Formats: sequence, C-alpha cells, structure tokens
Amino acid sequence: MKKIISFIFGIIFFTSCYNAFAQTWNSSDAPVQLPRLTQYATSTPSPTPAYNPATFSPEHLKGYFGMGLGSMTYGGTALVFRYWMDNGTALDFLAGGSDNPTTGYDFSGNAIALSNFGFGVGLGLKENLSEPVRDVFVQMIERATYSQNYIQTTGTTSQNGYIYGTSNNVSQNQQINLFWGLGFEAFIPFWRNLSIEGSVGLSANANFNQASSIYNPTYTTLPNTQTSSGLLTGGAGSNTFSLLNGSVHFYF
Repeated sequence: MKKIISFIFGIIFFTSCYNAFAQTWNSSDAPVQLPRLTQYATSTPSPTPAYNPATFSPEHLKGYFGMGLGSMTYGGTALVFRYWMDNGTALDFLAGGSDNPTTGYDFSGNAIALSNFGFGVGLGLKENLSEPVRDVFVQMIERATYSQNYIQTTGTTSQNGYIYGTSNNVSQNQQINLFWGLGFEAFIPFWRNLSIEGSVGLSANANFNQASSIYNPTYTTLPNTQTSSGLLTGGAGSNTFSLLNGSVHFYF
C-alpha cells in the first residue's frame, strides 16, 4: 500500500515540475505584450465652400462685366461698360450722347430744323485698394474723357404776321477731362449683383469753344462774327475739383 501511495505522489510531483519547466521555457519565445495605447479622436477642419463661378460674388470679380450710368460734361448721361481684368483691376468704357433738335426760321421766313446735340466717350481704370468691411471696396480711379456739343439757334422778328430770321447762330464746345481720385464701391447685401459708387478727386480740363453768327442785312447792320477760344484749367481752376461722381452698376 505504501508503495502505491508513493508511486501516485511521484507521478503528481513529476507532472507539476514538467508543466512549470515547459511554461518557463516557452515564455522566452512569446511576443512581448506592449501596453495598449489609447487613441483619441482628432477634429477634422471644416472644408472651405467651393467657389461657384455661376454665382456672382464680389470676392471673385475677375472676368465679370458690369453696366452702369455715369456722366460727362457735354455728353450728358453716359453708359459705363466695365470689365474686371482681375479681382482688383477693372477697365471702364464710357459712351453717351443726346439729340434735341429744335425749330427756327431762315432769312426768308421758312421754318427750319436746328441741330442741338452732344456726345462723349471715355476710358477709365479702377483699382481696389482695400476692403474695410465686407463687399465695400476703397478704390483708386483714373479716367480720361472727351465730350462736345453743337448748338444752333436763330434770332427772329415778326413783320406783317410773318416770322423772319434775323440771325443764324452756331456754337460748338469741346472738352478733354483727366480725372484722378479716390472712391468707394458698395455691393448691395440683398442683391450683390448691384453696386453703388462715388468718388472725389482732382481733374484737369482742356476746353475749346467756337461760335459764329450770321445776320440778316434786311433787319440789322451788325457784322457777321466768328470767334474761337481755348482754356486749360489746372489744380487751382474752378472746374478742377469734382465733389462727387455717383453711379450705379449691375454685374453679369
């Protein structure tokens, strides 16, 4: 009986030692378990909205056309065609005119049409200097314009119920204007295709004037006259300071 019990204990002891030795031997070949790192979620920046060229935006002016209203001395109200060469520089072309014929009488008492018209053309350059608030730009403006008018009138007298012309008068005025100044252009928040603008600056003018009068010798002894004059005004001239040039433009 003692031999059997000793045999059983021997088997148990041998098995325990074998398992311990095998675990020690295999542990050196097992991969090293590194501490698990905790991953934290990183915030993804919001994507910048894509620019849609089909929608007009004052931040992307390049390639857009504009049409508006301006003025010239003898051309009256002018149409202004604008093209943005890049986001900060625009080229303006101005053209305007008017035609208001009237009626007079010649020396024989016949009714005649009298010319009364004016026109003008110009080129301008606008450069955005800054944007102090959204959709409002401070601009530097350079512009050159040419305009002229032609006015014809007649003097009349009445004799025996008839009207006769006593004089035929013609005047023609021309002006070349150079303008430099600062201005602003503000786009309407609820309709950004529309803008209003104004400018203030200095201008130099070259004026050329011609006038002639032919008199009817039946009614007057005044001699016929013809005059011409020119005037160049600079920084101290009465027409050199332009207080405000306002206009409206629509972009498409």
